[in-house]
Amino acid sequence: MEYYNATSTYEKMLNCLEEKQKGGSLIFLTTLLLCTQILTIIFF
Repeated sequence: MEYYNATSTYEKMLNCLEEKQKGGSLIFLTTLLLCTQILTIIFF
């Protein structure tokens, strides 16, 4: 269940990125960092 929730959150973040591609690289890097932290907490 935790894996599913993480995957869902990750997909939501990706969707948000796709909608705000013109927002700049700062948003992208911040979101990528959050995704990395979430995946690290779950898998490691």
